Amino acid sequence: MCGGLALPPALRKRSGTAWTIPRPTVRPRIIAAYACQGLHLEPTGRMVHPDLWVIDYSCSFCGLVRVGSPRRPWWRREPMTARLYAPGTPFWEDAASLRGHGSEVYAFFLGGEEAGLEQLIDPACGFGRLADPAGQLEAPLRRMALVGQLAGDRGFWPAQAALVTIFALLDAAIPQPDGHFVLRPPGQRDESSQELSQLVNDFFQAHLVEAITMARVARHLGVSISSLAHRYAAETGKPPMAALAALRIEQAKSYLLRGLKAEAVARETGFCDVSHFSRVFKRHCGLSPGRFRREFLSSAAPKPPKST
Repeated sequence: MCGGLALPPALRKRSGTAWTIPRPTVRPRIIAAYACQGLHLEPTGRMVHPDLWVIDYSCSFCGLVRVGSPRRPWWRREPMTARLYAPGTPFWEDAASLRGHGSEVYAFFLGGEEAGLEQLIDPACGFGRLADPAGQLEAPLRRMALVGQLAGDRGFWPAQAALVTIFALLDAAIPQPDGHFVLRPPGQRDESSQELSQLVNDFFQAHLVEAITMARVARHLGVSISSLAHRYAAETGKPPMAALAALRIEQAKSYLLRGLKAEAVARETGFCDVSHFSRVFKRHCGLSPGRFRREFLSSAAPKPPKST
């Protein structure tokens, strides 16, 4: 990375800006974005941004980085890879071997927690490692830097839109066994959403009698709660917990028509008690469980023939 928010002297070329108009109600929020051609020829000092998330993308090989402590090992900043640093993460860079030929784009922003980015941080190395074989991150990052350079504060909202594009790409990243992530190829993202909703429904069905929370499902699938909610809703058109409630009610109807008492139905469909079950059932069906069973059995009973 070409230093922090201030312009370092040992750069060949840098474009971008830091947006200065306060927008405290906007979160997540882009703060600054830069594109650099030609990097430091000497190792940088310690860099840390207490309140900001940083995403640093290498368009070409950009030397080395160590994260967390000067005693940590160096990592290679390979082409078409990104590093994601949570607020307060110290890091050091060494591009001395590049002789000014490295190319990178990077951005500072607030609100990575709201976007579920904490799931991308590998505890073993202290930062998020992202491989981008199709080069999808470079374009929105360069767009932010360019619009900042050309339009200054007037370019905030186009840059904010590019940040949302980046979040969508990160949200669909595929976890790898060694702790890094690979960005999903463009043609696979819709399929991923389809797979996620099916996995969620399978989990619901397998654990219907148990207490199920969003946190438990997200932990089981290895995604953030916000990612789970957004991707499931995008695929199915409804929130996950609403789908769970509907599934429980359908199962409850089956049990009621088989003659189970309300207490047993509540227990077998994961409701905390019969009162809670009755309230939810009536909200969904417009009838109490007992009345639903009576009316269904009454309508299903054979009618006596009409006298002539």
